[in-house]
Amino acid sequence: MTDNNVLRYRWLGSLIDRTLVLLPPREREVFVLVDLEGSSPKEAADVLDVAASTVRAALTLARRRLREALAPHPAEGGSA
Repeated sequence: MTDNNVLRYRWLGSLIDRTLVLLPPREREVFVLVDLEGSSPKEAADVLDVAASTVRAALTLARRRLREALAPHPAEGGSA
């Protein structure tokens, strides 16, 4: 991985971290468990003591909100 790619990944990670705090708590919990930590929706439902359908709905909303929040930003970080 080039230094430029490392900077881009760091920049993107920082942007995602800053955007995650904008999510409602349940959506943030679900997104972190499923998309960042690799839990299945069923496992996340068990951890959060909610129905799997609740996890799937919250995950859909979280992904949509993150996509909308990140859309204005080009997928570049650092300098070329």
